[in-house]
Amino acid sequence: MAGSFAIGCTLLLSLAYAGMIGIGMGASVVTVGISSWAFDMSGAAGYPKTLKQFQIFNELGKVLFYTAPGVVADLTGSYVMTYALFAFFR
Repeated sequence: MAGSFAIGCTLLLSLAYAGMIGIGMGASVVTVGISSWAFDMSGAAGYPKTLKQFQIFNELGKVLFYTAPGVVADLTGSYVMTYALFAFFR
């Protein structure tokens, strides 16, 4: 029983570190800018509509998920599971 617990904790810590590394590697994508993405994905004709949609969904995601790490930490008592979730969804 104690061995299984130790393996589980080691796995969670490994996932947490993988999540931190993944966030660090993927955070540079954020600097590209929504307007550049919108233009590249739609061209000049559809740019205004695509930019508007990107901005709406970006802000919606911020509003809905900004507090997620804190909520998970409150429920589990640690931020380890938060990093594991970040690693999973990256």
